[in-house]
Amino acid sequence: MHVQSARTLPAFNISSLGSLAEMAGARIPSNRPLSYAANGLFEVKEIWRPAIGQARRYIYIEDQAFHSREVFDWINQAVRLNDDLHVILLIGLVDPNDTPSDAETKFIRIAVNNHLVKGLTPDQIDRIGLFSDRNKVIHSKTTLIDDVWAMAGSANSMRRSLY
Repeated sequence: MHVQSARTLPAFNISSLGSLAEMAGARIPSNRPLSYAANGLFEVKEIWRPAIGQARRYIYIEDQAFHSREVFDWINQAVRLNDDLHVILLIGLVDPNDTPSDAETKFIRIAVNNHLVKGLTPDQIDRIGLFSDRNKVIHSKTTLIDDVWAMAGSANSMRRSLY
């Protein structure tokens, strides 16, 4: 069994307001670059992307937030390349500790429509299931691929967690 630890260390810490501004193209850094990772470390992204790209039978992702355009682009490409691949995505209620916002729903819709299913045929879209349990907070960040690769940690499927 191979086990690997992966981290995301941004070059800058981005404030909560900065994260929303970043989605609109603005960046609001709140610190100096890290001395030991001046350009940041993006190991979660570096291991997640190839794992999704190599999926053959299924991808299962359970996450608190699904609005990473990049992750959905990776899944879209994997579905295009493999006619046997099925994808199951599970999300739940917004964390009660987070401030309620319509922005979260908007970001998910944009990511799904413009990245996850963009350009896919109806048959390809039928192999993707996006499920929501509106009775529970899904706070896990778990990915399972083909019973041979798994990731569990604190990185959400959102830009803030990848960068």
